[in-house]
Amino acid sequence: MFPPEIFDTILDDVHELDNTAVDVSVAGTFPQKTLSTCALVCKSWLPRARHLGFEEVLFPNDDATVGVTFCALLDHPLCTFRAYVRTLKLREPYRCPSELMKRQWLRTVLPRLATLPNVEYLHLKDMWFHQVSETDWADIVLPLFGPHLKKVMIFSTYFTRPSDVVELVSRCTQLEVLKLASLTMTMDRCSRQDIAVYPPPSRKLRKVLFHGEEALDVIHWLVSASICTPPPSLSIISFEDITSPSCSVVARCLDSFGSSITSLTLGFSEDGTYTDTEDLFCKHANPSSLTHLRTIRFGPLGIMAWRPDTAAARHIAPILSEIGSTDVREVSFGPICCLTVKDMSLMGWDAIISVLNHPTYLRLEALNLIFWEEQAELCKEAGVWLQRVRRKLRSQVELTCSLYPSVEI
Repeated sequence: MFPPEIFDTILDDVHELDNTAVDVSVAGTFPQKTLSTCALVCKSWLPRARHLGFEEVLFPNDDATVGVTFCALLDHPLCTFRAYVRTLKLREPYRCPSELMKRQWLRTVLPRLATLPNVEYLHLKDMWFHQVSETDWADIVLPLFGPHLKKVMIFSTYFTRPSDVVELVSRCTQLEVLKLASLTMTMDRCSRQDIAVYPPPSRKLRKVLFHGEEALDVIHWLVSASICTPPPSLSIISFEDITSPSCSVVARCLDSFGSSITSLTLGFSEDGTYTDTEDLFCKHANPSSLTHLRTIRFGPLGIMAWRPDTAAARHIAPILSEIGSTDVREVSFGPICCLTVKDMSLMGWDAIISVLNHPTYLRLEALNLIFWEEQAELCKEAGVWLQRVRRKLRSQVELTCSLYPSVEI
């Protein structure tokens, strides 16, 4: 008889082979056929198989009935998988006969999912929280966000006001990772006083990623909390789609957490003329506060010859020249959007290389160009073109071209 650890390892390998989240629209308990069979072999195999099978639960957005069915299983007195769910990925169904049924779906499903006791990762997409009334907010939405959550990602979701997002995130007292992207608010931005009433961010928060101006109030909340209370030691920060109105608060955020940041992404929105936002950011930012930075990425970058201002990447060299860290190991550009390899010369490489050859970057190990997945051929051509840069850089710096990953975090 083999020890139970051997069987656990076998089941782990089976899970890696199937490696599919539980899709509650699929008939049966397990979508992984092999893992489902293993769960029926004997009683000793069931706990591990059940743990692996329900570790990640994915709700589809093409059928409103499956969410209700899954919640009925949770309500059953013989339900045994409730404690095994660690990751919950939820999308509001778009196939609802009426707006009334959609609101009923929220009232039925969300409160029951909040009873799952061990969820650590909550992933929300295409949710319509602005349809939840103020009286129902505390019963329907708030319970989903609690101290057990360590990772929260919210995409393409509607809220009534920006303070709603701050309220939800502030409830996650053990939060380590936060990503907010493409949020929509139906009311105007809240005042600083509205934000101040919420608890400070989790002291364990280490990684934040923001995309879009609607996350601005959450950034305000982080900055305000760092003044009044001991701030979290944020080590990874990503700001994509920085707009002119957000330049000053993003700069303040970098100044507040600069000493703990080791990885930074800066991407700018093309509002106004092509360099208005970048110029404004350089005016407000103080990169010298980034004293422990090890990796930095600039992107997305749109580099095209037909633009009226061909120096769309001229902000890169000034920012690199002012960074206070002497331990930068990796500099990346992208995803880059360009039509031909010749457009790459418009990035102002002479200024960039001059900065990277400075003694401040003696520990630089890698310089990366990143392209969108649909630009695979261009990525190959850029690898050849990049040899021109290699001749001007110090020999120990590795130059690479790669495709932007489809899944992040």
